Amino acid sequence: MKRDMWGTLRTVARGKAIVITTHSIEEASALANKVRILAKKTLAVRTADSLAERYATYEVHFSCCSREEVVLAEELMAQVPGARMADDVATRFEVPIGHGMSLAKLFGILSPQKDFEDTVERATLESVFLKMIRENDVLEEDTASRTRSQ
Repeated sequence: MKRDMWGTLRTVARGKAIVITTHSIEEASALANKVRILAKKTLAVRTADSLAERYATYEVHFSCCSREEVVLAEELMAQVPGARMADDVATRFEVPIGHGMSLAKLFGILSPQKDFEDTVERATLESVFLKMIRENDVLEEDTASRTRSQ
């Protein structure tokens, strides 16, 4: 269904400018010539591919059922150069792409562990957006309004 909609948008868009809001890097890549990520001010205007490349990370998610499993996941990810725990969830880690870490090497580190399941995926456009917000010290809108009212 979404691919049908994309086809319709491509047909309608010929010779026109269309503004689409999305969190899907797949959708942005399929439809957009340029992607603009906004937070208070314009932070980035690039192609979806160049944004993904600039902020390229793998996300490793662990399905942990206990505190002990979380500790094991942290110890495992300590073996991965450049890996850092995500700000939002204790069982999600960001791993920079490149810098000597290939997907094969990452799987080589993760595969021996059998205590819990893990998934690896390329960062989404939403993750890129959140990383840019974090790097530019942008407060969430509700946080900023509470701070001003105090």
